[in-house]
This record gives sequence, C-alpha cells and structure tokens, in this order.
Amino acid sequence: MHLAALKYFFERTVSQNPSFVYRGEFEDYFTGLILDMAEVRNDMQPQGNAMHRRVTFMLVECFQNILKHSENLGQVQHTHDDEGMFCFKNFEDGFVINSVNVIRNAEIEQLEALVHQVNSMSESDLKKYHLDRLEKNSISDKGGAGLGLIELARKSGQKILYKFESLGDDVSLFHQQVTLLLQNHPIEHKFADELEENNVIYKRMASDGLQLVFKGDVSNKALLPLLDFLKIYVSKSPGFTKRFSRAAHVLMEVSQNIAKSGRYAENGNSGLLMLGERDGMSIVHAGNVIGLSEKIQLEQKLQYLNSLDPLELKELHRNTLKASLLFESKQNTGLGLIELMKASSEPVLYNFYPLGDERFLFALAVAV
Repeated sequence: MHLAALKYFFERTVSQNPSFVYRGEFEDYFTGLILDMAEVRNDMQPQGNAMHRRVTFMLVECFQNILKHSENLGQVQHTHDDEGMFCFKNFEDGFVINSVNVIRNAEIEQLEALVHQVNSMSESDLKKYHLDRLEKNSISDKGGAGLGLIELARKSGQKILYKFESLGDDVSLFHQQVTLLLQNHPIEHKFADELEENNVIYKRMASDGLQLVFKGDVSNKALLPLLDFLKIYVSKSPGFTKRFSRAAHVLMEVSQNIAKSGRYAENGNSGLLMLGERDGMSIVHAGNVIGLSEKIQLEQKLQYLNSLDPLELKELHRNTLKASLLFESKQNTGLGLIELMKASSEPVLYNFYPLGDERFLFALAVAV
C-alpha cells in the first residue's frame, strides 16, 4: 500500500471536481458507470443542457472508441499489462477526456492521417466530411472509429491531441485527448499539457497497481458506480463473496468519514478514493481534508486500535457495538474505525499531510 500515491493524486487533482481515471480491462457495460461517475456540474450557464449533452456524448464516444480499437486487435499477442486507460477531468474552464489504448502498428499510419485531416477542417467541412463518409460507407468493417473521431472534433470544437508510444514490433499505445472549453473561456489549447500529464498518471497507476482513482463527491449516490467497479475486479479473485463484502464495507466506512469532515474541504463532501490490488488483495485508499482537532483525535484512536491483537479488537468491537445499541453517543464511539480494523487483512496505514492553516490531508489505506 502506498500512501504517497494518494498524496500524489490529491495534489494533481486539486483543480478538478469531479475527476476519475480507470485503468485495466474494458467492457461495454462500463459506459453507464462512467456516465454516473462523471455527473457534469449544473452551473454551465448559459449553455445548460446543451453543454451537458455534448459532454455526455464525448464521454460515450471516447470510451466506445477504446472498445473499437480493442476489437481491431483481434488475436494479436502482446505483453502489455492492461488494455489502457480512460480519464475524465472537470476543470473550472472546461472538460478534458483522455484515453490510452493498445493498437496494431499497422493501423498507425491510417489513424494518424485521419486525425491530421480532421484537425485541419473547419466546422462546416467536418459536417460535410461526416456525411460523405456515411454515404460512401468508407469506415472499416470493425470500425466506426473514424466516424467517432469526426464527431468528437465537431462536438468539442477543438483539435484532437494525440501521440503514439511503441510497445514493440506489433503494437503501440495510442494516447488521445479531447477538450471541451466553456464558451466564456475560448482559449485555444488551454489544456494541451494534459496529454503528457495523462501519460505520467497512467504510468504511476501501473507502477502502484491502481485500477481506479476518483476525486469528487463521495455521498451515497456517488458511491454506487464505485461499488460496481469494485465488484467487477474483485469478482475475478478467489473468495469473491467474502472479499467483496469486506471491501464494500471498507469503501462505505471511509466515504462516511469523508462526508463527516466535509466542512474542511473546499468542495463540501469532496474526497479522493482509489482502488487497487497487491499480492492478491484489494486495496482501498481514501483521502480527505480534516482540521487540527480531528487530526489529534484520529491519530490517538488509530494508534490505539493498531496496537490491539485480533481478539482484543473483537472484544472492543462487541462492547462498542453494545454501547451504540444502548443509545449512547454514536458520534465519538469510533465504531467505524474499529470495523475498518476488523475488515483489514493487514495493519491499517495512515498519515496526516500538512496543508497549512491547521488543515491536513488524512490518508488511509486498507487491505482486504
């Protein structure tokens, strides 16, 4: 477990709310989960629903393009550890969608020519070109990726940024970025650096064994798609039912902790959640901003709980639960922390990173 990774992603997502990154295997049914997690903000006046529809379309199209490229791989063998990455970032000035996926080297020349052609066209030219491609049915049989690029360029009004990264003789990584700027911030290529930033994040997630990073509102509604993602990758491991139950419980507990501390964060219930794997265990990371008094209380409780052996922890849990059921104070019992300790397969890791003004990033990692 790497608390340093949580601090790293917290610092990189300060100006984003919400944002999420998924790395791993891609399935068509992920599309709905991605839309649920994106939950585009409602303060985009005067664009309103029209802007929301554009963002939604771009999210779906970018994700579907990853699936189309994956289908085109066919039976090509490669040693890359995953199928790529999908990333959505919501900034004050606009939205950025990044994707990384494996493609055949034989496809690079045609794909690069298409992106270059699309980027050189005006809005009216893109519309005409789109209709022409449809009429001539000139998209490949497996395809539609070409039409997707044309539509992305039309909807975003910005050039599609991209690069290729060789993985060997047969395949490469295709990095793509689509940007949508709010109309009151028409700044050409304002987020051009995000293409390389996404590459850095991708490699960091791979090295730390992370599948999902989510920054945003961690209310119960926001947790549902996260639980679905958790279920998907835990289901492929031995002891699925028990592991998922424990991991889901941990996710709920750490999220409730974030919600209770929302008054210290700039974005209310905004927190950082990360899901990963190590040595056959699922790792749930959580981070949120807390005040000095909370830091002191949490540190004392965590030090004490980590010092207990399993039998002592079980007895403490029984007594604390009994006190809670007798309607004693539920605010300071520490029942949630005790249950985290019971669910964890290893000692719970934690740290408090100073942020200034008596505020701290509380970072937690639980293995199940």
